[in-house]
Amino acid sequence: MENVSVQTYQELTVDFAKELGAKYILRGLRDSKDFDYEKPIAHMNSELSSGIETVFLLTEQKFAAINSNIVREIHRNKGNIGKFVTNAELFH
Repeated sequence: MENVSVQTYQELTVDFAKELGAKYILRGLRDSKDFDYEKPIAHMNSELSSGIETVFLLTEQKFAAINSNIVREIHRNKGNIGKFVTNAELFH
């Protein structure tokens, strides 16, 4: 993508973003643990530099952790669990 670059830095992310003239910091979230970790950082970044917003993006399901309780609930209610477990036919 022409408008995307990858760079390294050795300072606070918000300070680096400010140097670049960025308005947004994009952060990927895999699960609620990531959110719990990233949310206070986003709040601190906002305090350190108003005008730079943190935007959270959810990962594609294939990269997220699978919650076994949810899979069991789907199976218990006769839903298709084939996308979530190997050898799903053994569970019929």
